[in-house]
Amino acid sequence: MNSNFTLTATSAAIFTALFSQGAFAQEATGKQQAQSEQDLEVITVKGFRGSLQRGINNKRFSDGVTDSIHAEDVGKSTDQNIADALSRVTGVTVQESDGEGTRIAVRGAGASLNQISMNGVALTSGLSGGSGSPVADQSVDLSSFSSDILSSIVVQKTSAADQDEGSLGANVVLKTVKPLNIKKPRRNFEVQGRYNQFSDDVDRKLSFSFSDKYFDDTFGVIVTASDETQHTRKDEYRAGWHEASINIPDGKARDAETGKIIRIAQDGMSPADFDENSEIVNTGDLYALTMSDASQIINTNQRDRKSITAGFQYAPSENTDIQLDLSHSQQDIVEDNQNFNMQFGLLDTNNEGDPQQDWWTVDRDSDTLVKRYSRHAKSRLYRNVGGYEQATNIATLNLQHWLSEDLKMNVLVGYSRTESDSKDNIGLFMTPNGVGNTSMYDIPLTSDDPNVVTLEPAGYDCTGSQCRIDVATGLMQVNSPDDVTLNFAPSLTNILDPNLFGAANLTKYDNSNSDTNKSLFLDFDWTVDFAGMTKIEFGAKYTNRVKDIVTQRDTFTDGATVFNAEGEEVSINGISTIRLADVLDDKAFPVDDFMAGILDGRDQAYMSGWDVVDPFKALEIVTPSNGESGKDVRLKIDNSGSRVMRSRRQSYLWKN
Repeated sequence: MNSNFTLTATSAAIFTALFSQGAFAQEATGKQQAQSEQDLEVITVKGFRGSLQRGINNKRFSDGVTDSIHAEDVGKSTDQNIADALSRVTGVTVQESDGEGTRIAVRGAGASLNQISMNGVALTSGLSGGSGSPVADQSVDLSSFSSDILSSIVVQKTSAADQDEGSLGANVVLKTVKPLNIKKPRRNFEVQGRYNQFSDDVDRKLSFSFSDKYFDDTFGVIVTASDETQHTRKDEYRAGWHEASINIPDGKARDAETGKIIRIAQDGMSPADFDENSEIVNTGDLYALTMSDASQIINTNQRDRKSITAGFQYAPSENTDIQLDLSHSQQDIVEDNQNFNMQFGLLDTNNEGDPQQDWWTVDRDSDTLVKRYSRHAKSRLYRNVGGYEQATNIATLNLQHWLSEDLKMNVLVGYSRTESDSKDNIGLFMTPNGVGNTSMYDIPLTSDDPNVVTLEPAGYDCTGSQCRIDVATGLMQVNSPDDVTLNFAPSLTNILDPNLFGAANLTKYDNSNSDTNKSLFLDFDWTVDFAGMTKIEFGAKYTNRVKDIVTQRDTFTDGATVFNAEGEEVSINGISTIRLADVLDDKAFPVDDFMAGILDGRDQAYMSGWDVVDPFKALEIVTPSNGESGKDVRLKIDNSGSRVMRSRRQSYLWKN
């Protein structure tokens, strides 16, 4: 059967339209493609769903492997800072400090291996690792920047010729809002109040955003500012374990499962040598792991953050776009760390007549000493007060101009500088030095004489669902203020005894950092259609980075030298004479539920808090400092410091 098909007028019109559409698309110039992309961006779904869709499209059409976040609107992100915002990107791990994100790792690469830029300029960095143990690396503290200032975040996981080098992990591109892209004028003011039940503090966040367009929508301005406070509290329990197992002597410990005294069967022994009602036999030697020390720590820190960002955009024609972005952020961080550490007397044995079988308990299934009391347990007290201030300033000027329908030029001038300096700080370490080092051997278990101090063994007990750290409650008997060997205490663990503890040393740090980056980029994008290529990108870039670092931490005892505010040398003397009662702080212990839910033993008085010491008072005692309470004392700084300088000039050619 033969069939004849006739091309009707309607079919011919459709056929012609299809072919003409394809020809037009094939002949589109680079400028027209860019304009088309902008037009497509206009007709997107608004709201959170639209933000997700833009992120998907960005990943789909990117030349490399990327993930991105697009802000649905100015100031509407729920994240408190940029690091928290990045936590929603696949492959990004956020490092936290005081309950909020600070630095990021991408696909397992450390925080110092990522390159982070804002509006095209690489961000500079401060010191990481905390005030007491600073580390000079290239990791950027993203908690300095409020997420309110951003319009998009792009994580580029593969490198390209036009990217700023220096990354083994990822290039993180942060972009602030372009005011001409905002359709309507904005006047946003936001007030947040947050109550932290754990720290019993109220925090706030104030943010303001203003944007508008002028001169027939050719000039736009946006200003975003924020001011917020954050109080944090962290209770920590840390246990240290002895490197090697210890031998459990015959008859000197109980079995955790049965409660019976553990007997070590030796050659020649018979069943008649044991009482099966009160003893359990262990064949061969018994070794067990034991805790060496335990620390109970409370951190009460405060972080105040202020930031302001301004963007100015000018588009005199459809071929030219000029953007100036300015950003300033400042953090003021106050740190307060208090640490009660107990050592469980590993090096000193109990007396032969001590009822050690009632003080020690062994879990023979795990070969662990789950209960250990000792006459030689010893407590130590630490308090470190300090912090740091950090400020970052960023400026970028970006010029984009279409030289022709196919050739686009970008010129970027960038500047970033981060400065950080230590706040007034001091650490005080106190030990039970009010009695002789060997006096605990002489303390009797019992006495009929009420004037004789009797022993209170102390240590840890982990036989229950939670461990408990038991300390003594009796006070030291002071017989001589000058000869400590004549003083006796029931234990070296009662941190509520104001006479038992004395200063051992003082610790002070002085850290400063300045990091400056200057950069200039010239980039050309040329849309072509020959030899299988569709795009050629070429350009040049220049960067200059200078980083100055000074980190110094000194622990000093009697005879050490420091400086006062006038630069005069001051010798430290009398640390060993400072008693706990001499340096009591006016402030009470910050909480009344310390270690609740972490450790057992809340029936003990110290769990409700101990006397807080003021390390600055101790420094004032040993270095009179003109009534400044020790805060004008400075270290003898090594001015050689460390300087890192890097200058690069590069050109590149990339084709696709």
